[in-house]
Amino acid sequence: MKDKWEACAIYLGIGASLFTVWIMGKDIHPGLHKILILILKTSLLLLALTIHEWSHAGMALLFGDKTAKLEGRLSINPLSHFDYIGLIIVPGIFLALHSPIFIGWASPVPIDFNKMRNKRLGIIFTSLAGPLSNLFLAVFISSCLRMFHISGTENLFFSILWTFCIINFVLFVFNLLPLYPMDGGRVVLMFFPLSIQNWVEQHERLSSLISFFILVIIVFMLYFVFNVNILLLFNHIVNFIIQGITGSNNMDWFLKFSKWITI
Repeated sequence: MKDKWEACAIYLGIGASLFTVWIMGKDIHPGLHKILILILKTSLLLLALTIHEWSHAGMALLFGDKTAKLEGRLSINPLSHFDYIGLIIVPGIFLALHSPIFIGWASPVPIDFNKMRNKRLGIIFTSLAGPLSNLFLAVFISSCLRMFHISGTENLFFSILWTFCIINFVLFVFNLLPLYPMDGGRVVLMFFPLSIQNWVEQHERLSSLISFFILVIIVFMLYFVFNVNILLLFNHIVNFIIQGITGSNNMDWFLKFSKWITI
């Protein structure tokens, strides 16, 4: 019961902040504007990550693994998935540096794939559930914005909701990178021989480090050898998905994003 009350209080707070922005718009006092934006920055990211982790836990339960449920992680309460480093320290550093982007992560949901009725399908569907939940949120919110004709870079309410869409689109793309232990990496691993799957699972920390170094090498090669702007490339990938799904011709989302998140 406490978990439900906490979730209600958090979502009411987010809703009240959005309602304030919607009603007052540009008339918000500069001091209150900064506080609201700071609250909404963290809240939007936390909400997207909460739905992501909840989807993992829910799909795992459907395949027979009750680990997340028994540990209280089958919940839409953001506090159940809260990670102080991923949601306070790291985003705080980005905000302090006035970075045009910020990253964060929630506490991973505990899943025991060996308890699933069909381990292979369980891993594939459970891994895909998180990114697809973010895609659904992004499509749903962007569709609502178009349906009710809410637009305009000068509209703070639109900017906040559109940024929530962008956060979810980015989570969808980023988590599908074919690098273990990311969701995309777990799915790709299922198409390798069983011996390789077992080795990767038994050496998960080493596998994660190898994936990290592969990612660093790819970024290094693209940026320093092929002179590719990584952020711009990622921007184009996300924009391609946004245009294909929502039909939006807004190609300057990153400029909007960096404009409103900078205090």
